[in-house]
Amino acid sequence: MANRYTQQATKQVGGAYDSQIKDLQSQVPAIQKLYQTLSQGLQGQFSRQLESGVEGIGEDAAGRGIARSTIPVNARTTLTAQLGEALQSSLGNLNVQQGKDIGGIKGQIGQLGINRSQSIAERANQLRNSDLEDRRFNYQKEQDKVANDLERQRISVARSNASNRGGSSRKSAFALGGSEGGGYTVFNSDGSRADIDLWTYVRSEGGGVADLVGKLANGDDADRAAARQFNINLAASGNPQKAFKQLISDRPTAFYTSGLVKDSGGGGGGSSGGGGGVSTGWLPGAFGG
Repeated sequence: MANRYTQQATKQVGGAYDSQIKDLQSQVPAIQKLYQTLSQGLQGQFSRQLESGVEGIGEDAAGRGIARSTIPVNARTTLTAQLGEALQSSLGNLNVQQGKDIGGIKGQIGQLGINRSQSIAERANQLRNSDLEDRRFNYQKEQDKVANDLERQRISVARSNASNRGGSSRKSAFALGGSEGGGYTVFNSDGSRADIDLWTYVRSEGGGVADLVGKLANGDDADRAAARQFNINLAASGNPQKAFKQLISDRPTAFYTSGLVKDSGGGGGGSSGGGGGVSTGWLPGAFGG
């Protein structure tokens, strides 16, 4: 079954070829009729020549005193054979020429059919490529829009967090260091490990969601995946709080001491994927103070 590009191409370029093919096809019956007329003419000529020849033999016999009824049979037979041979030769030549003429017409029809198929295929390919180019353009346009929306949301969140931190003179009692797994470890001022999560540390520094996401984006594989998903959710929904709730579900180990993760199994801690659901009763003032 032809696809829609082939169907469109056939409508656009097939008609011109169909018209030419139809014109050529109409010539075949005309050629056949012409040669039929020529054959009938030859046969009529044969009959007239035979009649005239027999008449000439009779007149010659009469001139010599021989009755017409006694004209030798072999003379008539010889004349008939000669004329018949000439007729068959002429008819044969006509049939050969008719075959050549009709064959030439059919050859032209066949070539037009090939050209038609090639032209339709080329046009269908042009239509397909044009359609793909339009789709690429529209897809890139949509991607650019998503990227621009994401950038505006990021700037908005960053400005909000910067404003929140502007009036704060808090000095954190914690320090952040890397861990063997590629993530983060929070330390107390004396160098001992602090039992707090990454979100609590960020808040102790006066930071907000943008700062947390920035640190996750430079953490281990799971951290980076959660940061990417947050940005995608933020761009899609335009709702920072909704995206933040999903971030808590996606990376609960970054919130295990904050009280944002409901423990469904008897223990928070920093284990990957720990915690139950997301507490919806409280969200920090990370989006506005």
